[in-house]
Amino acid sequence: MKVKKLSVVCILVCIATGAMGCGLSIGKTKVPALMEPAAIKYNTYEVKSGNICKYIFCEGVLVPSKVEKVKFNKISGGIKSFSAKAGDMVKKDQLLVELVSDDISNEITLQDFNIKKAEIRYERMKKMNATVEDLKESEIELSNANFEMKSLREQLASTKLTAPISGKIINKIDKNVGEEIGENDVVFVIADSNSMEIECIDKKASDFKAGNIVSCIHNGRRFEGKVEKIDVKDGSPSMIVKIDNFPSGAQLGDSVKVTFEISRKDNVILVPKRFVKSSGKYSVVHVLENNKKVDRFVEVGIENEMDIEIVSGLKVGDKLID
Repeated sequence: MKVKKLSVVCILVCIATGAMGCGLSIGKTKVPALMEPAAIKYNTYEVKSGNICKYIFCEGVLVPSKVEKVKFNKISGGIKSFSAKAGDMVKKDQLLVELVSDDISNEITLQDFNIKKAEIRYERMKKMNATVEDLKESEIELSNANFEMKSLREQLASTKLTAPISGKIINKIDKNVGEEIGENDVVFVIADSNSMEIECIDKKASDFKAGNIVSCIHNGRRFEGKVEKIDVKDGSPSMIVKIDNFPSGAQLGDSVKVTFEISRKDNVILVPKRFVKSSGKYSVVHVLENNKKVDRFVEVGIENEMDIEIVSGLKVGDKLID
């Protein structure tokens, strides 16, 4: 009897073993074989050491450090013509605007006639052996005529306004040909294109200090500048950066990025910032240990836009998981 029971148990064990190992048809239903779970594959990043710098930065534009307000000197009149407009680049002594000068031109023509008369009279006096007094009087008359002509020509020249410096016209008077310009009216404002500085109107400007030696980037080219002053403009923090040598091709209105290194550490543990997560007041990374994802608390140091320093909690060669 015991032998029969043992035989039945062995048969059942064999049936169960066969069903698990290779599948078994029971009636019309096939029992699938059990499979080992697939290993999880993680995308990892190997921890490295390196140097890290922390910067502050802000965006600025090139502005003129010197401007000239151009107006007529002790003369007024109607506008005859404009030879320049706002936005134009002009050269020193280039004609900008001219006033109506017909009356002065007519006076110059008349005075030229008076000079010729005075010259003829003076020459006649010399040939006639005139008295010293008469000859002197004729000479003075000629001298006065020439002096008057010089004055008229200066008046004519003063009706033409030219650029006192080379640069860019950043403002033009809002008047048209035929309208009157007064002697105190500012007709043009010219920015000296050879004297520029960087103006930053940015909330980040307040992070800088006067005297900081900063790095400036213009169209991919780097040059050095010095923060001259921190101020407030239009309700926002602003700063002025003085530049000694601008890169060639720099023009007023161009954008410039200004940066300043506030701290630096060499040969420290660095990881991209995306791997460090915040958990309350702690910082956490996901580490691959024995093919398993493990959370690990870390102490962080300085950081910049891309990387963050790990003070403790990681070593070179550790594998991080996103």
